[in-house]
Amino acid sequence: MNIPKKGELISRFEVLSIDKLDEYRSVAIHLKHIKTGCRVYKIYNDDEENLFSFTFRTPPSDNTGVAHILEHTVLCGSEKFPVKDPFLSMAKGSMNTFLNAMTFPDKTMYPAGSAVEQDYFNLMHVYGDAVFFPLLKEHMFRQEGHRLEIDEEGHLYRTGIVFNEMKGSYSSVESIAAEWSGRSLFPENTYGYDSGGDPDEIPELTYEQFVSFHNTYYHPSNCLISLYGNSDLKKNLDFIDENFLGRFEGHRLIDSEVRSQSRWREPVYLEKFWPSSPEDESLSGKTTHTLNWRLFPVTEPEKVIETQIVSEVLMGNAGSPLLMALQQSDVGEDVSPVSGLEMELQDLIFTAAVRGSDPERRDEFVKLVFDTLEQVVKQGIDADQIEAAIHAVEFRVREIRGGGPFGLRLIRKQLRGWLHGAGPSRTLRFNKYIEQVKSNCRTAGYLENLIKELFLDNKHYSVVTVRPDPALQQVVDARNAEAMESLRKSMSDKDLDDLRQKNHELRMYQETPDSDEARQTIPSLSRDDVPHKVLTIPTEKGISRGINWYKHELFTNGIIYCDMGFTMDSLPPELMIWMPLFCKGLSSMGMKGVPYDETARLISLHTGGFGCSLEASSTLHNDRMLKVIYVRFKMLSEQTAAGLDLVSRLIRDIDFFDLKRLRDLILEIRNDYKSSIIPSGHSYAMMRSGCRFSEASALEESWYGITQLEHLAAISEDLSDEALENIAATLDKVRTSLFNREAIKINVTAPFGEGDGIVAMLIEDLNSLEEGDFRESPLPELFRHDTEAEGLAVPSTVSYVSLSLPGSRLGTKEHAASLLLSHLLKTGYLWEQIRMRGGAYGAFASVSGLEEVFSFGSYRDPNIAKTLDAYKKSLEYMMENVSDEDLEKALIGMVGKELRPLSPAESGIVSFKRDLLGISDDIRQKKRDYLLEITAGDIKETASILLARWDEAVITIISGSDALSAAAGEISSLNGCIRELPQ
Repeated sequence: MNIPKKGELISRFEVLSIDKLDEYRSVAIHLKHIKTGCRVYKIYNDDEENLFSFTFRTPPSDNTGVAHILEHTVLCGSEKFPVKDPFLSMAKGSMNTFLNAMTFPDKTMYPAGSAVEQDYFNLMHVYGDAVFFPLLKEHMFRQEGHRLEIDEEGHLYRTGIVFNEMKGSYSSVESIAAEWSGRSLFPENTYGYDSGGDPDEIPELTYEQFVSFHNTYYHPSNCLISLYGNSDLKKNLDFIDENFLGRFEGHRLIDSEVRSQSRWREPVYLEKFWPSSPEDESLSGKTTHTLNWRLFPVTEPEKVIETQIVSEVLMGNAGSPLLMALQQSDVGEDVSPVSGLEMELQDLIFTAAVRGSDPERRDEFVKLVFDTLEQVVKQGIDADQIEAAIHAVEFRVREIRGGGPFGLRLIRKQLRGWLHGAGPSRTLRFNKYIEQVKSNCRTAGYLENLIKELFLDNKHYSVVTVRPDPALQQVVDARNAEAMESLRKSMSDKDLDDLRQKNHELRMYQETPDSDEARQTIPSLSRDDVPHKVLTIPTEKGISRGINWYKHELFTNGIIYCDMGFTMDSLPPELMIWMPLFCKGLSSMGMKGVPYDETARLISLHTGGFGCSLEASSTLHNDRMLKVIYVRFKMLSEQTAAGLDLVSRLIRDIDFFDLKRLRDLILEIRNDYKSSIIPSGHSYAMMRSGCRFSEASALEESWYGITQLEHLAAISEDLSDEALENIAATLDKVRTSLFNREAIKINVTAPFGEGDGIVAMLIEDLNSLEEGDFRESPLPELFRHDTEAEGLAVPSTVSYVSLSLPGSRLGTKEHAASLLLSHLLKTGYLWEQIRMRGGAYGAFASVSGLEEVFSFGSYRDPNIAKTLDAYKKSLEYMMENVSDEDLEKALIGMVGKELRPLSPAESGIVSFKRDLLGISDDIRQKKRDYLLEITAGDIKETASILLARWDEAVITIISGSDALSAAAGEISSLNGCIRELPQ
């Protein structure tokens, strides 16, 4: 790549600076558009996954959610692309590796990426035109934001996609606690508002205010454009200038900076409420307390890294003093996930929080935190703790992590400072500062003094108590009903007729297909762009000393990843339900002779992470079920010997008989399940509805679904020493049943030239395991959904609706057709009917080829019966409405998902699992061949087959009790099948 010089002019942009970023194997160029002042930052490297992001500072001045609604609505048609939903159009037929838009408290981002150059520029063209030249018609605002509707009985009610999304968010205690942990610290500036929108205030936003917000902030002078990857710089700049920036008259002064919050001399105490279930018999143990400090500007990089190290010391692992104090105290049941360091805003925020507490224990909680911090400062921090914290922070920077594009991580990191007036490299660099930071942190008393400065001497903190109120939702509903009735009475007949007409026009707009002329404006790839050959992962495998091993040598930036898969075929059936708690204990308990806090410090010091996960799946190996626990860890090359030795000790010597620690872990994992129901209701519902058709799905549901939640709630009822002794003995029995040489296969992903040595060392360490006595055990009795439908009640104002049908098997043509059908449904009929018209935040269809299940699902949905009806009608629609153009786009979109680059860790584990499941590269190629062969007729036939199976459908709905009761009036199979989930 040709690196320009500072001051050089490239395509109407001036080069402001060149940054060498060795830690990311990149060079970055900072430029300014001469005409508009728009700034561009290009991170140049050899990554074929190119990304861009248009980012605007969008500071809200109220809680109406204008920035959030605008984020949705700019993607509802633009000057060059006047279709109803360009975002959806691109999702249908793009090979994108990332496609999204995100609203933050102070900015809105529009990132997308692709490994195919033409696709990358297609995405940029659509996104750029959307943000700078959107249509912003009023009916788009009413669809995405909020609107009044009139039901069949003449009553008014309010709906809208963002409105319903935020109703779901305000149903979750964790969401409310997280929201106010930040907002409470900044009452004088934009961070004091909810940029997502408060459902009570969203209706106050007018269409005129909405348009004005875009006119004010969506200008190149207020835009930061981030580019990442190997795409040519000049080609990008020419494209951006020609299509977007060059169309503006010039620079504009825009007041979008986040105002500074004045420093407090005294802390602030707030009390908020969350809508617990009206059926709750007791409110005890359902309060969350958070203690939140405003720290210093994010643009001070050395101090930021030092504070990350402080956060690791205090709360980074189970042996960290503040985390231990909160876990061991009875002031709360466990530590809230709200806890930690927040670095996305202008100033850093540190939060310590507990959940499962009571309102009257607030002051006790605050005292506990301050006493612990004072004790840390007084007693000093152990050198090993400091080294473990430094190691953890360095490891995170060094690792090429999965879970999303690596480039997007760097873009978000650079924006931290760039958004607030610093150079984009200031919050991106690490190597420049780390040596001085390490020297500082290793200096006696340095971190202790920093803790004193950040927390003990810092009066700018808030204490937020979020307590349950079983009547809250009823009060809100009654207030809204009264307001709607009052509004209804104030409206004249003409007003009502006008509203009906506006809603009719919206429905007509939603139901009228885009014209051929409009659709043809959307750039897309063609079938010829679809690669015929699947991507493969280089893998070697063999057997040494009776242990099956797999090896992958890749660029890993000096990190080694090890996976040990232990089969559970011999595990007695009564032990299966205990596996999630076993996994939690394996990564969180101590070892024989080594307490859990010291064990945690050793894990942090010698590895980059240690944990385990469970998998139950049908396979293509003669219909055998895979039942496996994966023990996974990672470490730096130079720490191999110490890391492997520690892990072998853990699986041999894990000690479940620390009863106090075991009790804390039981409550923690139970609370994790409880708090995840509302934000992940669609996942729980879909897991549940598929159980009838797959024994493996039913086993996984017993680990990760409602069955496990109810098991944890049941054992939490009795945590006496006697009960805990029995649980510890059960978990130890799991250990002795699982960890033997007969049951293990290992997988190593390592830097080039290091794989053989790591495999040999790991096998040597595992050689001391017992041989094992392999006897295949039967499965336990599992939930197989013996009713047609079930309703699971939670304190939520929105619903999660799942329906599952028997599907088709991976490796068949019908399965390939089902995949394309699911893509067509979720980017077509379901999106239009359930999201655009119904107001749900999301709707989708999914296919499991191994379990042979086809499922529908919705997310934060204001409807139940209408959604179930839409599922069936979607198949009826597809039997008559599949064009060759639709099919080609679905093919491009489906194959595009398989082109996303994998991180080193992902490459290793994906290849390992494929082999265990019997998914060979030949099977994968066969699936690709089938995808390329599928015709519109095949899609119609697949829809017909699924419709013929409709009588076998199984339904699970997670929603509020009132909504479920109302739905039972329309869905007879729900009658007698509604129950409350543990709260």
